[in-house]
Amino acid sequence: MKSDREFLDGIYQKAEHLDPAKTISQEENILLKSQEKRRKSYFSKPALQLAGSFAVLALVFIAQGVQNKENLPVDPVDVPRVISRTIEVTEKHPLFTEATDILEVEAVKNESQIELQPVEGFRTSQESASLESFLLKNELGVEEGKRAVLFLQLKDEKIQVLDVFYWEEEIRTYLNAYRESLSIETLEETK
Repeated sequence: MKSDREFLDGIYQKAEHLDPAKTISQEENILLKSQEKRRKSYFSKPALQLAGSFAVLALVFIAQGVQNKENLPVDPVDVPRVISRTIEVTEKHPLFTEATDILEVEAVKNESQIELQPVEGFRTSQESASLESFLLKNELGVEEGKRAVLFLQLKDEKIQVLDVFYWEEEIRTYLNAYRESLSIETLEETK
């Protein structure tokens, strides 16, 4: 009787002399050859598809953000207005009770910038340096030659703009962004 070692040595010698092509079928041989050429992927196919679709989506959004924004209004204060039904603002409106200053201003070009020049003060609380600098900066973006009525609330040198009414020459009244109208007669009554 042979020992285990001798038995295994005999099997190893026979295996060295065998041709693998003769022992397996043609289908298994093709399968083995194709597996040798196959590249190993560390990511699953669905994960790669998801990452690719996310990348395409991100590129589309980035490309849209880079394009020229021609449809946006140049002046953020300019609100498209359709002459239809307007609401008349009277002296009982909360704006008149909350505002400490009601000023009519006109945008005038002074050297290189456009400033707001006070035309008439319907209600003024006090002269303050912050109000003067606010008017000089034209932070509201009123265009040159346009008039506006400002409802302001001044507290401790801080200015809060409550509302702005822009002069509409076509209908001879002031309108704000909410289609509320303010007549000159109503302003005269607040003096």
